[in-house]
Amino acid sequence: SKWSQGDIGGLRFCATPEMVGYFSDALTNNTSQGVINTLTDVQVLALTSLESWREGTLSYHTVKIAFSMVDQTFNREGVCVSGEITPIKGEEMWTLVSSQGGSCLLSAIEQAS
Repeated sequence: SKWSQGDIGGLRFCATPEMVGYFSDALTNNTSQGVINTLTDVQVLALTSLESWREGTLSYHTVKIAFSMVDQTFNREGVCVSGEITPIKGEEMWTLVSSQGGSCLLSAIEQAS
């Protein structure tokens, strides 16, 4: 994934500048601590549409995503310092935005309660 590769440039094509800034800050923090966070075996278990709306020329859509994934963090020596090989399950709400005729970009992520 673009996240696991630390590919900020690649994230610019699928997220808004605000989200890219958030991801960049998180990756910079990991780099300064000498760790790499990897997300593997990602599976979407369910998608639920929550709401859609327009603001001027922009269309927004929020979906609730139930997922499972392996979330691990490794140090420079390749030793796992957090996470396990057992997949974890979670739910998040993702808001996507698009301009008329444009592709969807990730605009926000919130943890589902």
